[in-house]
Amino acid sequence: MAGTKKEEGKVYSENWGGIRENSGGTRAGAGRPVGSGTGRKYKTFSFSCSPEEYEQIKAKIEASGLKPSHFFVKMCLG
Repeated sequence: MAGTKKEEGKVYSENWGGIRENSGGTRAGAGRPVGSGTGRKYKTFSFSCSPEEYEQIKAKIEASGLKPSHFFVKMCLG
């Protein structure tokens, strides 16, 4: 059963059938900051294509000078 345990100021992870001491993250202020509370502002998705289509799409993205996500939004929505 996966999870974490705290014992004597140390944090242990129980995963893959064994228990090991975590290598960090126990310092004050360590770890990811708490989110803004507004939730995700973007949605992600993926699609499949052939290797040849991928190379053609990649070349068009590079030629546009845009980031891939901006390229697709511009191409799909104008």
